[in-house]
Amino acid sequence: VSVGGLSFGLLFALGGWGMGCIAIGGLAIGLLAFGGAAVGLFAMGGGAFGVYAAGGGAIASEIAIGGSAHAPLAIGRIAEGALALGLDTDPALIAKSIQNAAQGAPKFLQNLLIFLAQTW
Repeated sequence: VSVGGLSFGLLFALGGWGMGCIAIGGLAIGLLAFGGAAVGLFAMGGGAFGVYAAGGGAIASEIAIGGSAHAPLAIGRIAEGALALGLDTDPALIAKSIQNAAQGAPKFLQNLLIFLAQTW
């Protein structure tokens, strides 16, 4: 566990720059990353980059959700990808699309992505 301006923690890091399994900060890098700029397996922030990403600008290799989303499955105001869905898309279709695209992801992550896409 690490807290500070520049934080590196094995499990948790909180700081201006945070790097750890769970990272929170202005720049966050980790498996679960939350911050102004977030990079990770699941990233959420103003600019989010990862396998699964949610944010104002989200770029992902699998699923992106946000204002501007770019991924094979993109859900957002501006969505670009193989399957691009708007925020006004039927919630059942959004849920099914996310479940199909994230079959290998843990169930809690699938549920989180569905929740974010349906409430964005």
